[in-house]
Amino acid sequence: MSTSDRTPLFPQVPTYSQDPDHEAGTELQDVARHDTILSPAGHASNSQVHVPIPSDLAEAAGLYLNSTTQENVYEMAHLTYTPISADPQEFNEKHHLRPKQFTYPRQTEILVGITVYSEPKHLLRQSRIWGKGSWTKVVVCILIDGIESVDPGVLDVLTSIGLYQNGLCRKTTEQGEEVTGHLASNCGKLNSYRWLYNGFAKVLNPNITVHLDVGTKLGKRALFKLWKEFDLEPMLAAACGEISCSLGGNWLNILNPIVAAQNFEYKVGFQLDRTFESATGFLSLLPGACSAYRYVGSAGKPLEDMLLGDPTWIQGHNRDRPSLSPVNLNRHLADDRVICFRIISKPNTHWLLKYVPVTATTDIPMTTTDFINQRRRWLNGAFFSTIYVLKRCGHLWRSDHSRMRKLAFFIPLIHSVLALVLAWFSLAAFLLSTFTINSISGDPPKDAPTGGFPFGKATPIVNAVIQIVYLATVLFQFILALGSRPRNHRISYIISFAIFGLIQAYLIMNLIYLVKRVADYKADDTGSSNYAYIGDFYADIGQGTIIVAAFSVFGVYILSALLALDPWHLLTSFAQFLFISSSYVNILNIYAFSNTHDVSWGRKGRHEDTEAGQRQEGPRPATIERRFTFSDQDPNIRSAATQRDETPEARNKEYQEALARATAEDETVSREKKRPQVVAVADAMMEFRTILLASYIFSNIFVCLIVLNDSLKILWWLGDSYWHKVWFFRIWLWANSISFLIRIRRVKCDEKKPACHRCTSTGRKCDGYALMQKINPPDVAHGRMLLPRVSTIDPHALLPVEERRALGYFHSVISPRLSSARDGYFWTHLVMQLSESEAVVKHTILSISSLFESSEGKTVAPYTERFALQHYTQAIQRLKTIHSEPLVLLVCILFICVEYLLANNKIALQHCQHGLAIMEKCSNPWARRYLMPVFRRMTAVPMLFGPEDIESESMPALTYMIPTKFYCMEDAQYMMDDIYNRVVRLCHMRHRGVVFDMTEEYNTVGTHLQTWQTLYEKLEVDTTSLLYQAQERSLFMRLKLSYLELSADFRYEEHMGTFRQVLQLASWQSERSSKQSSFELAYTPMLFFTIMKCPDLSIRLPALRLMKKLGSPTEGICENLQMLTTSREIIQQEHGVEIVDIES
Repeated sequence: MSTSDRTPLFPQVPTYSQDPDHEAGTELQDVARHDTILSPAGHASNSQVHVPIPSDLAEAAGLYLNSTTQENVYEMAHLTYTPISADPQEFNEKHHLRPKQFTYPRQTEILVGITVYSEPKHLLRQSRIWGKGSWTKVVVCILIDGIESVDPGVLDVLTSIGLYQNGLCRKTTEQGEEVTGHLASNCGKLNSYRWLYNGFAKVLNPNITVHLDVGTKLGKRALFKLWKEFDLEPMLAAACGEISCSLGGNWLNILNPIVAAQNFEYKVGFQLDRTFESATGFLSLLPGACSAYRYVGSAGKPLEDMLLGDPTWIQGHNRDRPSLSPVNLNRHLADDRVICFRIISKPNTHWLLKYVPVTATTDIPMTTTDFINQRRRWLNGAFFSTIYVLKRCGHLWRSDHSRMRKLAFFIPLIHSVLALVLAWFSLAAFLLSTFTINSISGDPPKDAPTGGFPFGKATPIVNAVIQIVYLATVLFQFILALGSRPRNHRISYIISFAIFGLIQAYLIMNLIYLVKRVADYKADDTGSSNYAYIGDFYADIGQGTIIVAAFSVFGVYILSALLALDPWHLLTSFAQFLFISSSYVNILNIYAFSNTHDVSWGRKGRHEDTEAGQRQEGPRPATIERRFTFSDQDPNIRSAATQRDETPEARNKEYQEALARATAEDETVSREKKRPQVVAVADAMMEFRTILLASYIFSNIFVCLIVLNDSLKILWWLGDSYWHKVWFFRIWLWANSISFLIRIRRVKCDEKKPACHRCTSTGRKCDGYALMQKINPPDVAHGRMLLPRVSTIDPHALLPVEERRALGYFHSVISPRLSSARDGYFWTHLVMQLSESEAVVKHTILSISSLFESSEGKTVAPYTERFALQHYTQAIQRLKTIHSEPLVLLVCILFICVEYLLANNKIALQHCQHGLAIMEKCSNPWARRYLMPVFRRMTAVPMLFGPEDIESESMPALTYMIPTKFYCMEDAQYMMDDIYNRVVRLCHMRHRGVVFDMTEEYNTVGTHLQTWQTLYEKLEVDTTSLLYQAQERSLFMRLKLSYLELSADFRYEEHMGTFRQVLQLASWQSERSSKQSSFELAYTPMLFFTIMKCPDLSIRLPALRLMKKLGSPTEGICENLQMLTTSREIIQQEHGVEIVDIES
């Protein structure tokens, strides 16, 4: 597979607004963590309510007993309720969330969306935390789909952990607007996802979002492994793990045939389907119970198409849906399939999907009623989503995948077509297989010397009865499916499952008999076998066909299970699966096709009494009144017992009662079985169901008539029915064999570790995977922690040779060197990603690559400076047509690089000043997250290298909000950047002779330096990391030089110790790294400052050598060659020495 499919790509900033000019959101103002949460201007969040959590809970959590600061106590000890009065699309305009009120360190890495409907409380109360400090990076969003449907115990669990207090919610805001954000009515799972993405994710801007259902138990480190997969693979847009069935204690649920069959089905689905699809990069399904999405990868059209299935969409928008046809409404039942195709076919991108070997256990239907309701949605959704995808398969050519990858995508699509046809005619196939095999074994020719099996001469009569019962039961399924709901006919469905199970067992017995007789026939060399008629039929179908079909059905299951080192389902569930496999077609398929007009979700435990296409209202509000009431509820309706008491004693009493209920055994809630009001059904849905069901029935009957036409003499013109049977089995067996064999893939337990313990301990040879490229330690020291792995540029990309070479050189040489010891993600990933989708970025980095390589002078580039100027000119022309502020800022940074490489320092400084002015007013969250740190470090550049008459007091400050705690090295670096900029500004103003009292500013900077040291001493990080050690030394060099510059009466003799410490810190770095080019103010300016300030030759010469060693011909914004030359001249002139070789 071409490596270009793994080249990073960063699409546009995600937005789901229907207005093309609408921004994705605005960055919220920074507030102190201990202050009451205030709303930025223009937001309606000033109606937020803050109430303290019960004191008993606070004491249990240790908020008053440990060393937690007072600021953290306020945030943790208060519950914030926001009455949301906006549609999800408008949420970020009117409201904000707590993690976004602090610029750092509350950047959301993972947003976990847990959807709740009517699941019991024990599925929620078993949640576990992910370690100390994880709450600052992981946001868990519990989405309850309808408060009237939620189990009362769930509210008790939320109360016991401080996330809910009864009587706090409101129906209207103080401005009189209707509150919609507490989801008081059941609007479906897609509505919950719309709140998750269009509402909350739009504000939080997480790296990845994880979908979980309540009741899904993640395996050990599953969440971390999912996140790690995204971190290692920059082009991974979505991933899923293996969903396994909850088998109960000691696997007792396996005794239930329905549970066992589902267990086998789940195992086979992931061992065959997901692993096969993962090899192509195109998963056909991302199960909602456990899947993860990269937010920027799924943003835009994929998510928009998925969320169009929300019934409330049209209520909050003036635009109409694309289509309300039955096909569209049914395919929305399986939007987790459609979004997979939408992601990989996204125009001008090359995202991939992957199966990650992690497990998540989920509860499954255990009764026939729940099983049928669930499979109705699954089958109809899968059927129509497959049709939807196949109709749009041409969209794959719009993506930026390589040709080989696009061809690989068509393999699962071809399999989908085959599976679709097999599913459609499976009703006829089961009937014909059953009738034909029973007839061959039980009704031999009249001249055959043996009788029928297993009842001798009575076998044909038994077979006739079985056929009648089979046909009658199939017809009965249509009557049940069209006439009523499964819960009204539980006994009928149980009997139907039993009948089809017995017929299937009888069929398997006859198959075993036929296999034995064929073996006897083959072993008889005399040719006088009593079972020649069986051998003839076997020979007519074809020995190869039989062998391939047998291996496909049984061998593939066994082989895939052994390769995955997980064969236990073959022993515990295979027999049950075979027993009810015919029911999958004869009951589940018939019910699904008979109810295509019903587009409700049909969840486990839900009794749907509404008419098709409508959602039921759930249990009456009275059943949860003791758990949920509105603070502004009508007093005539609200009982005195539900009035909210704000006293601490009452709050503690409510907490203790909820805690007792939450920790108690699950209570059986007696709910009144009063059916909700029946709503009229759309005529179009009923008409569509009739047409589809008629097509399904008559097409299968037509196939049966052709194959079994000997039963009807009037159809003699169709030919000999014997050969119809033979050809039917040939076609059907080969079709099924291809469907199974196409999914075989070499399966590994851990694709990222070819020498994993599970493989080496069993002596099994790992296959199908190349070894990971080993990263050299020096490269690690200059990358960021957990740096995502990026593959090399594809040499076969459809670009001119010169451009391919320049892009490859920038990717492999320049971008890692521009990263320096700071966060390399910007250069190695974001810039490269945007070069894939933005021509202006591509042209600029082509120019940078050409100029940079020429300045190195080590190789002769196949293109001249004309190539660089040509692409730079094209970039300038394209920039004039760009209206995206973040993109303009990014290009501004790249233009500065180009101008410095061209030795146009004055123009570079102008770009720098213009970029700083734009950045100061920019509110785009993506720009503030990724571009603001770069521009903040650039603030000092015009003052250090610009003309002396530049007005430093008018330069943008881009100040950093001082945090209360450093959570990572990045926090310390950001604050030091701000301090260093202040120091440079003061020095520049003092040098220019600006007259004003700077005492206050000096004191402020000095206080910040002391605060930085105090916070840094409390920073908890891995001090053994080379990256940490390099970062720490760079920070302390700036710290010491800042203190030095702030000295009121400077005498270098008094600061010799500081100068020597600076040299020691730089020497440590020089021993552990090669030359690095940096777009930042790295070691060169600090060593230059040391040479300027300290006239001692014993200090200046080592500093000059280190400047030569740590710098390169062009070190970022400041030119190392110019500073090196200036330093050399100063030493030669002031000390009267001649320096021939700096390094010696």
